[in-house]
Amino acid sequence: VLNTCALDTISGKAMYASGTNKHAANSNLILPQTDSLTITAWVKPIGIQPDYSAIWMNETGDAGGFNFKNENNSLAYHWPGGAWWWDSGLIVNQNEWNFVAMVVKPSGVTLYCNNNSAIHNTTLSPLDIEGFRMGNYKGWDSRNMTGYIDEVAVYNRVLTTGEIRDIRHLTKDPTQDPSLVAYYQFNEEGSICYDKSHSYHANLFNGANKQRSRIPVGKGVSDRINVTNGGLKNFSDAGVKMYFPSNGTYPNGEVVVTRINQLPDTTVATSENPYCYWVTNNYGTNSSFTFLDSIRFRNSGLTNNGCSASTVNMNYREANAELNTWSLRDIAELIIKPDVIFSTNNRIGSLGQLLLARINSPNANSEICNQEDDDCDGVTDEDVSLTVSNVNNSGALSLRAMLECANDGDTIMFTMNLDTIHITQPIEINKSINILGNGNTYIKFDLTNTGFQGEAEGLKVDGNGNVVFENITLVQKDNNETMPFIRNIGILELKNVIIKGNIESRIVNQESGLLKSSGNSEIR
Repeated sequence: VLNTCALDTISGKAMYASGTNKHAANSNLILPQTDSLTITAWVKPIGIQPDYSAIWMNETGDAGGFNFKNENNSLAYHWPGGAWWWDSGLIVNQNEWNFVAMVVKPSGVTLYCNNNSAIHNTTLSPLDIEGFRMGNYKGWDSRNMTGYIDEVAVYNRVLTTGEIRDIRHLTKDPTQDPSLVAYYQFNEEGSICYDKSHSYHANLFNGANKQRSRIPVGKGVSDRINVTNGGLKNFSDAGVKMYFPSNGTYPNGEVVVTRINQLPDTTVATSENPYCYWVTNNYGTNSSFTFLDSIRFRNSGLTNNGCSASTVNMNYREANAELNTWSLRDIAELIIKPDVIFSTNNRIGSLGQLLLARINSPNANSEICNQEDDDCDGVTDEDVSLTVSNVNNSGALSLRAMLECANDGDTIMFTMNLDTIHITQPIEINKSINILGNGNTYIKFDLTNTGFQGEAEGLKVDGNGNVVFENITLVQKDNNETMPFIRNIGILELKNVIIKGNIESRIVNQESGLLKSSGNSEIR
C-alpha cells in the first residue's frame, strides 16, 4: 500500500495543462471570510497566455486568485475590492520556469515573480473560498493556461517577503508551519493531486496530466544576508561563505543562499557527484557586482584526503534554469576539509545555481583504511594497503586500525624501520588474519596501563578468530599472574614467534581453542 500523501523531498513531476479546459480542481477547501492568504507556485507557461488564464483561482462567488493578462504574460490578480486591471509590471517568462506568489492582506495585494515584486495598496474585502482551480479561471472555457504548474502551496496567513524568499527553492513541511493549509507536489500517479498538508485533494480534468518536473527545488535550508558592503558574508546554515572585495559594486540588498540536499535535474560529466547543490539569489538593486574575492563551500562531499583541489570544478547556471545548461565557472584552489575554496578567477559577479563536481586524478597506491577515497578514484577503501607504520596504540596506520579494516583472509604487514608498537588497551580479533612481521617487529602490551584495568586479558582470539603470527616478538610488560597476556578461544598459530613475559600467565588456551606452533617459536 503506497503512502501517496507522504511528503516528497524532490520536485518529481508537475501538472501539465495544455489549454482547452485541461486543469486541476478542488471542491472541499473551505476558507470563510478570508482576508489574509498566501499562494506560492512554480509555473512554466508555454508561449503567451490568454488574458485572465489563471494559475490559482477560487471556485465560487467573487473571483480571488492570480493569473496572466495584457497579452504578454503580465502577472495579475482578482480579489473583491481590488483592481483586476492593475498593471503589476511583472512579466512571467514564457517557456521557462518561474517562481510566483500572491500575498493578500486587508490593505492590498503583493505579487512576486522570481526576484521582483509589486504592491497594489487598496482596501480589500474578505472572500469566502469554497474550492479552487489550478490552470483555469472558474471553469471558463476561454481562460485556460497552457503550461506546467508545480509545488503549489496555500497558506492562510500573510507571509513576509523574507519568508517567501527563503522557501522559494525548498519543498514544504506542514509540521513546521501549521498555516500551510494545502500543498500539491503532483508527484503521484493517476489523476488525483494529493494535498500533502491536509485532505484537500484535487483532480485532473479533461486530459490534464503529470510530466517530469525539473525545477530547482528540494529539501534543504536557506540563509539570508543584506549585502551592502565588502567583507565576509557567512551563510552558515547553508554552508557558504562569500568574501566580497573591500571596494566595488555590491548587490545592495538581500542575498539568499539555499542548499538543496540532493542533485539537480542534470549534472555535469564527472567521476563523482557531490551531496548537494546551491541556489543563490540576489534581490538587491544591483543584479551584478564586483567579482568575489573568494567563495567557500562546506560539506559538499568532495573533500576526500587524496584529492587535490584542482580536481574540483564549480559549475554555474541561472537560478531557475534546467537541463544541461551548466558552464564551468572556476577550479578550486584549496581544500581544507570539509571546505572547498575558490578564490582567484572565481568569476562570481552574479548569482544562480552552483554545482561542484570532481574530475578525479587518481593517486596510485595511496589508499589507506580510513573510509576516505585517498587515491581519488571515486571508490573508498578499495585495494587498501594493510601496512602498519604507526607505533601508537590507535590512529591511522596503526595495528589496531588495520585489524578493524582487514577482511577475512587479509595479511597485515609492517614497515621495515618500525620501532616497538605500544598497545595500551585490549585487542580482540574475530577474523581470519595473517599478521606478518619482518623479524624486527615488536608488539608490546603494557598491561599495567589504565586501559587494561578491569579487563580479562591483553590479546583475545575469540571463537571466530583464526590468527597467524609470523616473524614477530610479542612482549608482555609487567603483568601479574591473574590476567593472561593472550587468551585463545579460536585458532592461534605461531610461526617463528617469540613471546616474552611472566611464564605463569602468558597464554591461556581455553577448551575450545586450538594452539599451533611451527618453525622456531619460543616462550621466554
